[in-house]
Amino acid sequence: LVICMDEVNKCAAACKDCQRVESSEPPRYVCKDRFTGQPGPMCKPRAEN
Repeated sequence: LVICMDEVNKCAAACKDCQRVESSEPPRYVCKDRFTGQPGPMCKPRAEN
């Protein structure tokens, strides 16, 4: 199970569960979709978030 917590300006069109990060200004979003299988999607390294 993989869940990315990358904060982005806009979720990808394929994201089914895009949620706004409450504490962000300007608004940022996190795709809360869950993925199972191989290979999982790549998240950004922590330093780039």
